[in-house]
Amino acid sequence: MQVSRRNILKTGLAGMMLGGAQGCMSRGDKKILRIGHVYGPSELLHAAAQSMADQINEASSGAIQVRLYPSGQLGNEREMLESLRLGAIDMFLGGLAMAGWYIPEYGMVEAPFLWRDYEHINLVWNGPMGSEIRQAMHDRSGLTLHQPWFRGPRYLTTTSKIIKHPDDLVGLKLRVPELEVYIKSWQTFGANVTPLPFTDMFMALKLGVVEGQ
Repeated sequence: MQVSRRNILKTGLAGMMLGGAQGCMSRGDKKILRIGHVYGPSELLHAAAQSMADQINEASSGAIQVRLYPSGQLGNEREMLESLRLGAIDMFLGGLAMAGWYIPEYGMVEAPFLWRDYEHINLVWNGPMGSEIRQAMHDRSGLTLHQPWFRGPRYLTTTSKIIKHPDDLVGLKLRVPELEVYIKSWQTFGANVTPLPFTDMFMALKLGVVEGQ
């Protein structure tokens, strides 16, 4: 999802980008637009952001240049959101967990099996409910939620144990996003959950702190 300093949003089926409220940083006669995210350079969302950056550069004849900061170079998601609010960066690509952080009553947008398909997502986010969530986010945090970027559904992956039935989750040390709806959902399934930022997940898997995500 696209998010600016006044923008933020994401679903389990999409990424979102937020843009800055105070505009670009000036360097002489050029404007610099700074975009951060936690995904790697090989990820689809980064490729989409690069495509957008190229289009902005071309459309502005080089007057606006976009600088991308992937792989958590500017911090984890929470840190980048605060940087966005302070104007240290201009845009952010991330998940909808942020909705649960700032407007917890709407954290259900990340609930498992909530969305039927992409058409369902578009119907909600471009309808009255989407407008209500965007307004609540803006009022509480000063951030503005933009449109979703579809990335596909979340999958459960593990380092050893194969999960074929909900009973197989009992006791599994599972990394989940730092959002109450994920914590409670996977606890209900029986997993031993550990909320961790995305940037800490891979090391936790490598060290055996968690067995899946």
